[in-house]
Amino acid sequence: LVAGLAIGPVVVHGLRPAPTRLLADDPAREQARLAQAVARMRHGIDQLIAASGELPAAATTRDVLEAYRLVAEDAGWLRRVAGRVAAGLSAEAAVERAASEVRERMRRINDPYLRERVADIEDMIERMLAALGAGTAKPEDARGMVLVCRRLGPAELLDWHQRGIAGVAIEEASTGGHAAILARALEIPAIAVEAGATEAARQGDPVLLDAESGALILRPDPEVTALYDRALAARGARAAELAVRHPGLDDVVRIQFTAAGPETLFAQREYEFPDQPSAVLVGSGDARVWQVDLPVKDSYGRTVASLRVEAFVSDAETLAEKE
Repeated sequence: LVAGLAIGPVVVHGLRPAPTRLLADDPAREQARLAQAVARMRHGIDQLIAASGELPAAATTRDVLEAYRLVAEDAGWLRRVAGRVAAGLSAEAAVERAASEVRERMRRINDPYLRERVADIEDMIERMLAALGAGTAKPEDARGMVLVCRRLGPAELLDWHQRGIAGVAIEEASTGGHAAILARALEIPAIAVEAGATEAARQGDPVLLDAESGALILRPDPEVTALYDRALAARGARAAELAVRHPGLDDVVRIQFTAAGPETLFAQREYEFPDQPSAVLVGSGDARVWQVDLPVKDSYGRTVASLRVEAFVSDAETLAEKE
């Protein structure tokens, strides 16, 4: 789905227990709870969409979330849930019952695009149950963790991305699914895995996700982990940029190292050439980057070109040790 490597503890998502309260003591009160949950769910989606403008590939992210919002606002599905509450079910049981029926109908559809929307429905169910206080608990800080799940919708993936997830393994996924599209936009290593991976994974166990060979290795041997650690260390550089001075606009070639591989960009623009070598820290938190500029001078001491190398702080230390 998305090339890259990730090493870290497993976090299993989507194995939620059945509702403990099936019948409503007060149907009118349950209807009110349901209406409040729908409002909270929609507000949460609006917040995700509003925040998506600050993310990489913002246009793609927003388009996927807007398509997801259409699923979440399906009045027919919500009417079915409300009807089951009126018949005496608790709000949580009504959500699960109506969702199960929709899920089964969509599984019988041959159109692969429509079948992909099952993940969006599961995403919506999870967010609705969370609004009712019955969702699956998530760690506030998931930095370095590898998510293993049966299905994953775009809103859930974006939520996990904001918590710092390092990679994703999904049992039911395809390259055209919303989760895969969003993972590519966010440069999160992601693979499709065999059914049963979610049950085999144990919360907190070490795991290797190799999205370049399509392998998920649960509880790997230390020797295997060391091999992958070296592979990750070799990816320390984030970008390299060469600028050559010209009359008018300067030539700038930039190579960016992403999860999907190197990407080369060419531009002609006015470039601010340095006079002396420099190294500065740019950004903040885990996104801090060492930016090293090396000017190239002619025999008269004039700067005619410049080389810039960027590396995340932790990776820069590794690169310095190797040098």
